[in-house]
Amino acid sequence: MPEPKKYYIWSKKWTDDYNHKFWGPNKSGYTRDLNDAGVFTEDEIAEFPVITKENLHEMKCHSRETSFAIAVEDVELLGKKMVCVLN
Repeated sequence: MPEPKKYYIWSKKWTDDYNHKFWGPNKSGYTRDLNDAGVFTEDEIAEFPVITKENLHEMKCHSRETSFAIAVEDVELLGKKMVCVLN
């Protein structure tokens, strides 16, 4: 049986031009260091839109208050599409 997918929660509100901010463990606090970020299950991120390669361009339509879930293995997408994300 494959291991369940794990996610980070990325805060669009607290991210600026230079630093991505991720929710800490137990959905408390923020960090820019992925080593300190919380890692969440699908059940724990159910309330958040999920960032994928296919929908990354749609993120700019969401409120700056929105947080997003992103699979641990896909987190590099944020760096590749920084300009789109912050528009």
